Amino acid sequence: MLRALRIVRVICWLPQTLAFDRIARTFPHARIAPQRCVGSAINRIREGGMKLKSKLNPRTAWAVALCAAGLVACGGGGGGGGADTGSSTAATGSTGGSASTSLAGKVTVKVPKWPKASQSTWIAYQDGDGAWKVPEKVGDDYSFQVDSVDGRYAVIVAVDDRMEANPTVTALYMTRSEATELDLQSLDAWRSAKYEVRADIRNPTGGERCYLWISVYSGREACNSWQPDRHYFRVSDAPFDASLSRFDAEGVANMYVYLRDQKAASAMSLSLDMAQATPLVASQRIDLPAGDVRTGEALSYSISWRAAQGAVALNRSATSPAYAVLPANGNLPSGVYAAWASAVLKQGQTTSTRQAGYRSLSGLGQTVQLPASVSPIALSMLPGSSPIRPVLKWSPMAGSLASSVRADNYEDVNTRGVGPSLSWDFLFSSGWIRKQKTVEYTTPDLSGLGWNPNWSFRPGTQLTVSYSEDGDSAPEANWYSGAARIKNVESKGWSSRVETLVNLP
Repeated sequence: MLRALRIVRVICWLPQTLAFDRIARTFPHARIAPQRCVGSAINRIREGGMKLKSKLNPRTAWAVALCAAGLVACGGGGGGGGADTGSSTAATGSTGGSASTSLAGKVTVKVPKWPKASQSTWIAYQDGDGAWKVPEKVGDDYSFQVDSVDGRYAVIVAVDDRMEANPTVTALYMTRSEATELDLQSLDAWRSAKYEVRADIRNPTGGERCYLWISVYSGREACNSWQPDRHYFRVSDAPFDASLSRFDAEGVANMYVYLRDQKAASAMSLSLDMAQATPLVASQRIDLPAGDVRTGEALSYSISWRAAQGAVALNRSATSPAYAVLPANGNLPSGVYAAWASAVLKQGQTTSTRQAGYRSLSGLGQTVQLPASVSPIALSMLPGSSPIRPVLKWSPMAGSLASSVRADNYEDVNTRGVGPSLSWDFLFSSGWIRKQKTVEYTTPDLSGLGWNPNWSFRPGTQLTVSYSEDGDSAPEANWYSGAARIKNVESKGWSSRVETLVNLP
């Protein structure tokens, strides 16, 4: 949720975990835009399917994850000229609300507060199936009125930095019963990080792999060849935790170091001393039913313990489902274990990933079942549109909380080694989809509202397109909002994703 990772120099990224762990993205979600680390080119990563948001949020994303809860602000539906509404059609009928059960009301959107003049956020919204408009700004955030009785609305946000030439666009389609306050402050959170942290490992032993986690970012390398100048991370002025895990030959952690409540006021260095590490003994495992993995699929595991300000990696293995439970030594904040099993099948230019996992307060091992596979989404262009407007067609999976589509353009060379030159992230909630068996969606024409043509894909471009369906047995009320989780809860989740290359005409 792993998505392809291209490493240029540092090995650091923002993990994403299934929407129900969403500490992040990518908002489911965000599936939030790619999180970039200094010196590395990164596509959004999904660790075992759990979306991490910035601690984001958001995933979540989509943290991390990554966002703080927003407060409803007063304000009307904003001015601005109308725009083509786009469209959505279904193979089956759908039901809406009634006047007696109206879900009409306000929606508040929190957006990033950029530290540089070159950075900007553009936003538009849609009430039901009406015309797109620019929302009213309330302080640093935005608010608009939804009059649709079924509470359906949409928000499109473009995050741009004219100095970096890699904008990201997030489109969220949902209902007020799912979210009345959206927190998108985690979108491209790396741009607003103020300080650089370099990490060193003292007293390394052996050639085992070390896994370092600072705030929402991580890096890994052989312990005895760790080089601080290859691993540096951006953080804000908020407190963060740091951890170091050492893995055995199978990729299971056998010792860890944890530093709490670190804080940067300028560039800083951190040292994690393996001589002070706490030993770990694997006693639990995540299991799958017999026959759950299909012929040709490659199985892997991703298991971590996660807290509000940090995490500890416990397993990154392709062979062993085992992991340790952290000792109750009083040095750790409250947290939750997140365990995921992933089965990946590569066929030509298409990669299918089925993931299942759980969140556990005690760390007790459980058995999970992988979901069915989803088919690649059908992506085409609206004939005659300029800028071009994508048309999406797919069949949502029963029991899914959301359909997510992401398109990345990696072809342009002017990306400065930090990821795609343009990314689009779509989230369609189950409430917005309304049990449609087949959805056909056309992106709206927003040119009359200040839309920058550079935020649209160009004809002839090759895109990396990912489509996923995600489920959660116990979603919290803020599952869709992008806000940080209110509390740690026990739950099981799943994600089914397919990624392929699409050549635009």
